[in-house]
Amino acid sequence: MKRLITIIAVCLLTVSGCSSQKEEKTELSEKSLSELNTACISVEEKDVEMTSDNSGEVELVVKIPDYKKLYKEAYQTEDPEAYVKDALSSGDYETKTVKTKAEVTVEQGEKNIQKQEAIDQLLEKAVIDAINNIEGDE
Repeated sequence: MKRLITIIAVCLLTVSGCSSQKEEKTELSEKSLSELNTACISVEEKDVEMTSDNSGEVELVVKIPDYKKLYKEAYQTEDPEAYVKDALSSGDYETKTVKTKAEVTVEQGEKNIQKQEAIDQLLEKAVIDAINNIEGDE
């Protein structure tokens, strides 16, 4: 039970403060768990479809760590947080590619893609699925 609580805490730390910025691998080992996670997420914007002059949506292709597998492996160790940090900082994890959509608005003639909200929802679902997967194995 203690490991399950630890892995849930690790999951929460992973998602907090996520964004789509990239980091250099040499800097990753000194980062917090949320910063490491942020660096491991890549986002590619596909075609923007405008439904009106002021709004539309864009398809995003998001590459994230396979949290189900990563957390399941971490759960088997004595220190799940250290395992996740090591895996994320070294790049030693499998990835998962997920497609999602984000809202596009036009303000003062500039397109603004609301991708952070879409990515956060995607990550939240992935982490919840990973927790449920671990709980199901107990």
